[in-house]
Amino acid sequence: MNEQNNVKILWLSDIHFREAYTNADILANNDLDKTKKEEHISHLGRLNSLLKSFLSKLEEIKNELKSNGDKLDYILISGDIAFSGTEGDYALFEEKILAPLKKIAGREIRILALPGNHDVNWGNSDFLKRFLNNIADMSDEEFKEKYFDHRKEFLQKKADHFRLIFTQYSKYFVEYILPTIKDCQLSDDYRADGLYGMVIDKEKNLVINLFNSAWFALGEKFDKLLLQEMMSEAVVLHSKSKLPVEKFNDKFSQIIKILITLKSASTEYGEQILGQEIMPSDDILSSLEQHAGYFTITCFHHPPNWLQYGTKYNLTSSDHDGLFFNRLLRHTDLLLTGHEHVPSSSLPEKMNREMYHLKAGMFLQDNMFAEKIDGEHRFSILEIDTVDFRFSEKKFVFDFKGKHWVQNKNSLVLEKVPKKDHKFNAANLQTLGTRIKEPVILLKILNQYFLENDECDSIESLPSATDEIYLLYVLKKKSVINKMVVLPINHQLFDSVLQANSCNTSYDDSHGLDPIIKVMGSLSGCRHISIITPDFHVENPTVSSYISSGKKKESTRAVFTYIVKKADFVFNKARHHFFNRFERKRNAQPNNKVLKINDIDFELVREICLSNQVIPFWVIEKYV
Repeated sequence: MNEQNNVKILWLSDIHFREAYTNADILANNDLDKTKKEEHISHLGRLNSLLKSFLSKLEEIKNELKSNGDKLDYILISGDIAFSGTEGDYALFEEKILAPLKKIAGREIRILALPGNHDVNWGNSDFLKRFLNNIADMSDEEFKEKYFDHRKEFLQKKADHFRLIFTQYSKYFVEYILPTIKDCQLSDDYRADGLYGMVIDKEKNLVINLFNSAWFALGEKFDKLLLQEMMSEAVVLHSKSKLPVEKFNDKFSQIIKILITLKSASTEYGEQILGQEIMPSDDILSSLEQHAGYFTITCFHHPPNWLQYGTKYNLTSSDHDGLFFNRLLRHTDLLLTGHEHVPSSSLPEKMNREMYHLKAGMFLQDNMFAEKIDGEHRFSILEIDTVDFRFSEKKFVFDFKGKHWVQNKNSLVLEKVPKKDHKFNAANLQTLGTRIKEPVILLKILNQYFLENDECDSIESLPSATDEIYLLYVLKKKSVINKMVVLPINHQLFDSVLQANSCNTSYDDSHGLDPIIKVMGSLSGCRHISIITPDFHVENPTVSSYISSGKKKESTRAVFTYIVKKADFVFNKARHHFFNRFERKRNAQPNNKVLKINDIDFELVREICLSNQVIPFWVIEKYV
């Protein structure tokens, strides 16, 4: 790569930093007894070891880049900087992490950030009162009409109120992050509060879009504050009321019902929106069109499958391409998201056009005082050639036993466009379709395409009740099941989830993903389901022969990107319907603590990560 075209980005996400991460704070905490304080201080040593090793690794990376005449250009943080969005969280984050990073990376480093659901600060009780009072006088019917059916308009109407929950994040952004973004063109919105906007680096031929997707998220203090507000409101209202206690309690219970409905509706799970109604979306798209030749990165905190259905699909029309989300992605080469805390073995998702979607892991788990460390702690270095549109991701994971950060053995290197064309022989279809079902073949493909050499010890096939549609495999490592692989036999996998060209699937019918989830529920520790789809299984085999470049003028890569776009559209729609089906049932039965649909537990569904990857036929041909 030429230096001018080469961009290096340190990518962090889901840091969850707490103001409580100091010895002084622990010792001053009167809610902890002596034993707990000693335990927390011990765990704090574990955290400090991780941070010290991280800074040491960054120094090492910096020196390696410097020896090659290179350097880090950006630090990108894709949400959840703080644990609960307080001023103290950000102050300690600056002291312990960002200030040392700035010192190591040098004065030229540019830092970009966007908020996540943990950066919401519901500790602003003045805002909370105004927010709750806006809906406290509504009936259930009015609330559903004004909030559920017109959720985006509600955000637009109360945009200034919603911005208040990010006050501490925005204050930190303006004071400590914004001054680092030099020699770039910034949109006015991003410069104002860091909630959304665009950064254009003309020297590097790079555009970075940053969008807040946590408008309806709940901060950690919400439950406590909500209860306090409800109790104080009850005392005030009762003192002014002439109603007997029994009638007053009946009236107040209706208010509580509405507030509980609000809490359920506002949950950060699965119903996020990008807030295009309060952004100058036309100006953003116009600017992207003007910079169409630039390599474009788009970053949200929540992955697309967490976004509200109406943000991505038009429920009243088949013309989905006119929506801001889809128009934005058409101008995007690389989508970066956080929130799901996916492991380093997570699959890249190839979406419409030649766009790839990479998901970040968590830098720190939610509570470093916890006795058990769950999941990987990791960060990435992205290297991008902004002219030839190639990029790679190096993932680094913290080894708690060795107390140091280690790089995955295989770097992920992806190209926007394959270097050469490939000819597909339709006569090979039956052989390819048969051989890929074999675990040994599938494992070779996974190892070559996705996994590290030591990612799994074995791949085991599982019995499937509907094996004419898909096969199930489980990747195992050291006797711990960590991922299920679903291999579709043909294009019908999602037919039972979504009727063709219909958005009105019944939520009471049996769905194609349900049997898969049931099997997963019986496998301890398995929460990630990866659907591996050969490109020739996206369509009926009888029509897949058009891939043959001898019959069409279009190149194989052009046809393949068309197939990927079609496959991802169906998959994303089916995935959203699947999750939304459970969420709607939960909203309809808020008091049902053990909600099950088709014998699948709701809480199990909440923990699932569903991803899709379309594999080109030429990868499969290597092994048959």
